[in-house]
Amino acid sequence: RFSIELVADALERAMPGEIVIIRWTCWSVNGFFIRLVDCFRLFFIKADIFHVIGDVHFLLPFLFFKKTVLTIHDVERLDRLSGIKKQLYQLLWFVVPLRVASRIVAISEATKHELEKSFETKKQIHVIPDPMVLDLKKNTQVFSSAEHFVALHIGTKKNKNLEANIAAIRGILCKLIIVGKLTEQQKKVLAINRIDYENFERLTNEEMGEIYSKVDVLLFTSLVEGFGLPIIEAQAAGVPVITSDCSSMPEVAGKGAVFVNPKSVQNIRAKILELVANSNLRKNIIDNGYRNAERFQPSRVAQLYSNLYGNL
Repeated sequence: RFSIELVADALERAMPGEIVIIRWTCWSVNGFFIRLVDCFRLFFIKADIFHVIGDVHFLLPFLFFKKTVLTIHDVERLDRLSGIKKQLYQLLWFVVPLRVASRIVAISEATKHELEKSFETKKQIHVIPDPMVLDLKKNTQVFSSAEHFVALHIGTKKNKNLEANIAAIRGILCKLIIVGKLTEQQKKVLAINRIDYENFERLTNEEMGEIYSKVDVLLFTSLVEGFGLPIIEAQAAGVPVITSDCSSMPEVAGKGAVFVNPKSVQNIRAKILELVANSNLRKNIIDNGYRNAERFQPSRVAQLYSNLYGNL
């Protein structure tokens, strides 16, 4: 699952009839030559407005004389780079694109804050959230603290905090479903902590919907997120959410989640046990989650972009 591509698909389907989205699939996300070819392909596309969304910010300089919208999801990758790679990425993915874009969009107030802090841009940054991308059925599974409950963890990069969740559920009777490619080190940590788990990769939308229909709780305790799409997916599916009290997650989750300190294994564990034991808390979180997820319906988000296009 490439969440940014799913977001673009959802926006395309929801856009008003007078707006036509022209898209193409890059041959590869890696390689200088391929990226250069994609830049020159822009000259063969006719459009009134070019909206760059996803990890292709480097396209903006090739659209210098066009009306452009740049949607930025996060700056998290900068923390994973160093040396000349970090300098080039910062220049080509942020510094230059921020200067040439006609309009800049951040998908959360947290991402907007990071952009303003890191790049000191004088341009106005509009906040438009990501839309719901999955058509999810409400989870009718009965949650019982006396049974072997199922927890869901999505993502295996460092910021997803998988190791902390593993440590937090050690000794708790539950199954952990992990979506994402596990490293050998992560597999060792799972084995050492004797975690009952299943691992899935490259799921379709339908398969992901099936996962949500079978789990009892989402553990989304990331250290940092530009948005946190699984939060609203779980809310729409009626799955109670445990998420972090930092970065974008509180603004995305609203009142429909239990919040934890992602750096405290003890706090994560305590909140899991509290949610499992308290049926009233689960009901309250689920009800608030349903209401919160309505904010992210594709039609609402598409209208915000349509209004932005109209002001260019």
